[in-house]
Amino acid sequence: MNTIVDGLQPTKGIEKPTSLGEVSSILRDADNSGLGVIPIGGGTRLHVGRVPTKYDISIFMTGFKNVVSHNPADLTCTVEAGITLGELQDILAEHGQFLAIDAPFPEHSTVGGIMSSLPTGYLRWQLGHPRDTVIGMEVLLPSGTITKSGGQVVKNVSGYDMARLHIGGFGSLGVISKISFKLTPKPRGELTLRTSFSDDKSMHEFVSDIFSTSLMPLAAACTHETTYSNEMGKYPDYTSVCYLRIGGGIRSLTKQTSMIDTIATNHCAVKRERIDTLQSESLWQEIRDYSGKRFEIIGRISSVPSNIHEIEKNISKKLNDSKLGHTMICQPGFGTSLLFIRGIETKGEESGVRILKSLRQSVNAYKGTLVYEKIPISWKHSLDVWNADQIPALQQMRILKQTYDPNSIMSSGRFVI
Repeated sequence: MNTIVDGLQPTKGIEKPTSLGEVSSILRDADNSGLGVIPIGGGTRLHVGRVPTKYDISIFMTGFKNVVSHNPADLTCTVEAGITLGELQDILAEHGQFLAIDAPFPEHSTVGGIMSSLPTGYLRWQLGHPRDTVIGMEVLLPSGTITKSGGQVVKNVSGYDMARLHIGGFGSLGVISKISFKLTPKPRGELTLRTSFSDDKSMHEFVSDIFSTSLMPLAAACTHETTYSNEMGKYPDYTSVCYLRIGGGIRSLTKQTSMIDTIATNHCAVKRERIDTLQSESLWQEIRDYSGKRFEIIGRISSVPSNIHEIEKNISKKLNDSKLGHTMICQPGFGTSLLFIRGIETKGEESGVRILKSLRQSVNAYKGTLVYEKIPISWKHSLDVWNADQIPALQQMRILKQTYDPNSIMSSGRFVI
């Protein structure tokens, strides 16, 4: 049971409530006393964010793991926040359904923690952002008040969509206790097409053409394959590889494969492979959980899709000049890329922080952002992990926190101060 956040342990203790009344009481007492509270699910993303300004109580939500309701005919379910994504997907699979979220380490990650911290997943091309799966939410505010928004039906238009305040909020405004989701039928069949190119430019142009067609892959990922596959022990022949995950019946898969092959030929693909269902699932698990490997730095780049290739090229040049091992996994079409760096601690804190700031400047020059999801703890005092000056929405979040959490007890300082 991990309670350590940036090297800090809770000064007053660990709470493991099993009822909403207990959670409400803990929050109410903490609010009255001005104590710092951090809600914890599976603990897989406690390294993300700034160092807490106060941390007195950790609230483990893993005691809340029931499926409150599941209506297969309506493709909806309501679950408690402490159920893991893996547990929920297993239950839904029995009915030929799944939740269109593929967060890393689903056997440990709770749905409440996933919605609070929004890790990168790859099921976005056809199925949208994880927040688009949420149709209702129950949240306990810092005062202990239980609030509800949305409902258990997809077409619910009553009131404001307050759930969105807590999605990606890192527990800054309250504790998520229940979530209602809309579900997706499992495709009749799936496979992955692995297309290799001699350079990154051809790979990105290939994906751009895919994006402009009627094709709707389930997922897409582009890797700098030499580094990525050497990590996996595969030692590839080509450096730039695109993975496209497609689903449907036999005729649909055949048609999609033919269309993708034609576009690949137009962009001089040097190798094409078809990876069938079982191997495909294993492959996407590797891509999804790649952040679990031992990297000192993990960054998330966000930009307009047309700029992501130039951003990656500039970052690779700077890291190569600094002789630092690195790789990137890009979500084409969304302008999102995960950056992984190894060996930077040997440079020392001053030099290491200077390199990270330089990388961020390269991204900001294209009006993008670079959030550092993982860096050495001591470096967080010299570097704003959030790139806050480039994210106007954080100012709005600060105003909301002053309104909902005036005593700043929830995840103090980790996201907004």
